[in-house]
Amino acid sequence: MAQDRNDGFLAGLLIGGVLGAAFGMLFAPRSGKDTRQYLSKKLEEAKEAADRSVEMTAEKLEKARREVDEALNKFRIALDERKRALEERVTSVREGSEEAAAELEEAINQAISDIESLETERQQ
Repeated sequence: MAQDRNDGFLAGLLIGGVLGAAFGMLFAPRSGKDTRQYLSKKLEEAKEAADRSVEMTAEKLEKARREVDEALNKFRIALDERKRALEERVTSVREGSEEAAAELEEAINQAISDIESLETERQQ
């Protein structure tokens, strides 16, 4: 945000300089040749200032793009790590529940077998 202010300030300074130069030339007692030379010089200065401003803005945009790319890469890495950890936990829970189900099935089968044995003994 501070950069936006600086860019706006620079643009205003540039526009103000150009307007000031133009009004100064209109009201200054100079010959046509001197005025044209002065105008040419001021226009060249304004062009150079605009070129510098464009270059600075392009550099800042490139820096911001690199920072966003870096932040996105960090986010992707963190997301992948969390996904892997969650998948490991799901697998662990799934394996644990399968083990518990197998143990429960074995206990049920053993209880059925014990009940059947008791019934067979009673019948005899």
